[in-house]
Amino acid sequence: MNIEQTIVEKITSCLEELQQDAKDLYLDKEITILSHPPTALAFLRDYVSKNKPVLIKHAYEHWAALAKWQNPEYLRKKMDGKSVTVSVTPNGRADAIDDKKTYFVLPMEKKASFLELLDYFNELLNHDADACANKKEKSEHCIYCDEVRQLYIHI
Repeated sequence: MNIEQTIVEKITSCLEELQQDAKDLYLDKEITILSHPPTALAFLRDYVSKNKPVLIKHAYEHWAALAKWQNPEYLRKKMDGKSVTVSVTPNGRADAIDDKKTYFVLPMEKKASFLELLDYFNELLNHDADACANKKEKSEHCIYCDEVRQLYIHI
């Protein structure tokens, strides 16, 4: 056995021991599922401090945002004159490793008017993608369909 094989075996043994220790210390075989949110103290004590994953059902049903944010007029009133930061990437993935897995890519960030973005997304929601798909001439191509083509499969 050469020195390289010995090193690889030692590293493998150490990693296996680390994996077992992690399982013994804090990793359960299944992720805990709670039917309702725990108290802040219970969440900190039982999950955060132990670095344990947890799935919390019904965690946000009481949030006012669920009702209020569905109303575009409410958003217009609250956000009038406000700008938001938008991450701009060629593939829609911000803060991600590039497709070739060679380097980490940070997005270009731009300030945009919240109301302009709201109008843009409302147009997308009301856009007739089928009509665009039936257009024959390239001069009639649709920017909305090109920009969010991967989302139209869900409609």
